[in-house]
Amino acid sequence: ENGFLNAKRWMERRLAAITSGIPGTEAELLAMDWADTLTSYDDIDPRIVEIEAAQIAKRYHRWHVPELGNLPTERPSGVIRFMGGQLNSCSSQDVRDRKIG
Repeated sequence: ENGFLNAKRWMERRLAAITSGIPGTEAELLAMDWADTLTSYDDIDPRIVEIEAAQIAKRYHRWHVPELGNLPTERPSGVIRFMGGQLNSCSSQDVRDRKIG
């Protein structure tokens, strides 16, 4: 077979495997290159600026919330603190069955 056709098929398979667009590392490099060439913000569409500002504000307000309390670093002798957490979608079938029914 032709080497060109083999390479073309390989590239098509590889491109078909990319389902989410440009890989994150390449997107970061492209963004940094674009930011380096940007000399003024006059070239940016104001609608895009508004959308990005709204997204940043949404994230900011989601994570920057008032304190519920405080946990002092000093504690009485004999006091031990435990930290709990939750891992979503990591439970076994037995645990899921117990939660549902």
